[in-house]
Amino acid sequence: MARANSGNFMAPRCRLAFSDALFEARAFEGGKPKFGATFIFDTDAVGLLVEKLEAVGVKEWGKERYERMRGPRNTLPLLTPEALRRIKWPLLDGDGPQARAKESGALHNGFGPGKIFIRANTSDDSVPVEMRSKDKYTPAGKAEMYSGCYVRPVINVYAWVHPASGPGMSFGLSFIQKVAEGESLGGRAPINVDQWYIPDAYEDDEDDENYPRAADKSGAGSVYD
Repeated sequence: MARANSGNFMAPRCRLAFSDALFEARAFEGGKPKFGATFIFDTDAVGLLVEKLEAVGVKEWGKERYERMRGPRNTLPLLTPEALRRIKWPLLDGDGPQARAKESGALHNGFGPGKIFIRANTSDDSVPVEMRSKDKYTPAGKAEMYSGCYVRPVINVYAWVHPASGPGMSFGLSFIQKVAEGESLGGRAPINVDQWYIPDAYEDDEDDENYPRAADKSGAGSVYD
């Protein structure tokens, strides 16, 4: 039986986090390895995500059943703990337990009050995520797609039912476009090579008799002699 799916749509501007999994497929919560990332939104920017989730929920389970599962609508974009026992909801509290390090309980960088985050993944580990930055035709690499930059991901909502954990909805990931730089969330911001690189700075003076030479095997000619 085919499950309900929203089809692809472009999410609002958000902040990229845990970007390493965009380049190396990883397993999450015991599942099979997938490419993916985490996306952090301001709470007031997730109206479109809620709209897509609601539509998929109604399509999959019917309006009345879905509303019973979801609980009061005024709790959106998050759900009450009681509702979360009935359906796995993919909008996560930026100040909640899943936004914190398991061992220390400290918030991950970039998370906190007033934030909502999602995890979005490819369907498997066979096809990496398409990513672009300033150039439409050149795939973006790790130096460009770092945790902390701002992006607009193309995602989809899909419904599922697990025999053990029950019903839920998740986000699939198809494409990411970087839209702005941001403070790195991973400890070190990527260096701007264009800012610091000096053209023709390398001096090849090996023919100059005063140019220091590396030591040969005997130690003669060492620059430290």
